[in-house]
Amino acid sequence: MNPEPARKLPILRLAVLCEDVEEDGTERPAIIRFPVHTLRFPPGTSRNYRPPVLTLYVQLQGDLGLFFFRVVLRLVGGAREVTIAHFDDDLDAADEVFPLERTIALNRLVFPAPDVYELLVYANAANLHEPNDHIQIPFPPIRVAVLPADGTAGGAV
Repeated sequence: MNPEPARKLPILRLAVLCEDVEEDGTERPAIIRFPVHTLRFPPGTSRNYRPPVLTLYVQLQGDLGLFFFRVVLRLVGGAREVTIAHFDDDLDAADEVFPLERTIALNRLVFPAPDVYELLVYANAANLHEPNDHIQIPFPPIRVAVLPADGTAGGAV
């Protein structure tokens, strides 16, 4: 009887919030379209802005096992997190040269008010943006400055 191999957390090599990701002829992500780092509430909207569907492009590497991934939104420095997307994947030991690429449609993304937000990627309960024994220098959280409709700085710095 063969023992089951130990599960190994993936390393988040890259995470980019963008408007869309085009695939090549082999259905692999190929072109990241319009990275997003700043949004503005539309005129007449001051709370709970739901932008057009954005996409999170991620590269994962060095993983092994079944993982439940989720993407959460929180205020920078805040503790409250809201899950906005999730997917699961049964990952073989990823190639050390070519990472596993995924695109995640964030169709439930809502920004409660103008401010600066972070998007975080989790594998099971592990935040892939925090340093630990497995990930010495992790990929930083994705930050988005959300500005009010009237053009003032609002909560965004």
